[in-house]
Amino acid sequence: MSCEHPNCSHTIHSICTNHCHWSLCQEHLNEHKNSLLREFEEVLEDLIKPTDELSKSMEQIKKISNKNQENELHNLQQSYQKELDQIEQKLIELNKYQYQFNQISEHLIQIKTNQKILAQDGFKQIEILSKEINKYQNSFKNIDLKPLSLLSNQCPLTSLNIFGLLPSHHVRLCSSNRKLSLSQHFQKYHHLKPYYANQLIEAIRLHLDPIETKIFPPNTKVTTLDDKHPCSFYNTTEVNGIHSIKCSTMVTKKFLPIHLKTVHHLRLIQIKQVLQLN
Repeated sequence: MSCEHPNCSHTIHSICTNHCHWSLCQEHLNEHKNSLLREFEEVLEDLIKPTDELSKSMEQIKKISNKNQENELHNLQQSYQKELDQIEQKLIELNKYQYQFNQISEHLIQIKTNQKILAQDGFKQIEILSKEINKYQNSFKNIDLKPLSLLSNQCPLTSLNIFGLLPSHHVRLCSSNRKLSLSQHFQKYHHLKPYYANQLIEAIRLHLDPIETKIFPPNTKVTTLDDKHPCSFYNTTEVNGIHSIKCSTMVTKKFLPIHLKTVHHLRLIQIKQVLQLN
């Protein structure tokens, strides 16, 4: 029998088990082996750059995360310091009222021991002090002791149109019903920029209507990730005559070749054919 390679009549040497599974002569067997090796080297070389970029990207994310943590702790410290200053001011006012109360109490003792005479002014002093204390009690309603960035609650991002969230924002939706530390959850799970994460937290603290309140502007990048797009095999098993499994993964364009290689097990030639359609 002759070699199955086109236009070759040489005697078969063996089957090309790692490439095409044809029965080939020695020359074409070596040729296919070298072709497969070159293809593997090309795929590996294509992998080096994105791997290096991923490493740099992760280092940058780590730096940003550390910086965000520092900023968050600083903001949290400032917030609580403001509350402590408010409480301190209230304590100063309370000491003043306590002093006035002690003076009136001492005056009452002097009246009871016939050291002083009860006059109409005594009732007026009590009435004035009573009004001031009531006003002082009402002023406590303006002190909000709820923590800001450590707010623990259920994530509201379970569907679109919540706080203006649109499909174009490419924010993954949440399915958790557990109470979470939302500041960390918004930035690590949903990859929101710190500004939008803080805006969400403030809206939740103030019990704003999630339908009426628009936090995410349309046509605006609100995440820290590169833009992601559906895999070429999204909801389909065939692309340009190439078959694979259906896929719902969102992937950046620069990592699409790696995704097609590692998840869909496509060869380099097939990957190039798929990428031509993107």
